[in-house]
Amino acid sequence: IVYSAFSRDGKEAFAFPFPGNEELWKTVLRNKEIPKSAHNMKFEELWSREILDTEVQNWVHCSMLCAHVLDDRSDITSLKFQIACRYGELNFKNDSDPFLKAPHGNDFNNIRKAPLDLMLQRVGDDAGWEARLYYDQVKELKTVGNTGFQTLEYGYNFFHEGSLALVDAEQTGMKINEEYLVGKKNDPKDTGVKGKLEKE
Repeated sequence: IVYSAFSRDGKEAFAFPFPGNEELWKTVLRNKEIPKSAHNMKFEELWSREILDTEVQNWVHCSMLCAHVLDDRSDITSLKFQIACRYGELNFKNDSDPFLKAPHGNDFNNIRKAPLDLMLQRVGDDAGWEARLYYDQVKELKTVGNTGFQTLEYGYNFFHEGSLALVDAEQTGMKINEEYLVGKKNDPKDTGVKGKLEKE
């Protein structure tokens, strides 16, 4: 984690280099009185657990998950797309994007070579736009789909809790008999398992 940022109202954001501020940030994450929202809550929770050994307390919203709930079309839930469509801001990530793309596959990106001011602006913009999106989505969830039964807020809450449960599953993993599984994959008489594994 190289940079971090937060916004309380979507109008102002605070960005800072992360090294040297880990303990302060962990204090914020563990504070149950501070509500947290992110664009891809599941990712942020997993990184917090794995890198900071900290479970985030009081997750209230995931704007990426909510984008799925409000409109389930493909390829529209990125923060960049949401901000472009909703607020007309098309370029807020463009200058910093080249530093965040790895040359090949799992190579490291070049974030550490990026100008400090550029990256602080980038993460600050991310936090500010996400906060604004959060406030707008919460209003929409309470009204969209209201047919006298439940609004989409009911459905969002289901996916919110499910997403956090998937973090638990992903972090814990599951036991498998690897020797048996590989043997079945290579067994020419059992094409069902082999075919399924190849597809996955």
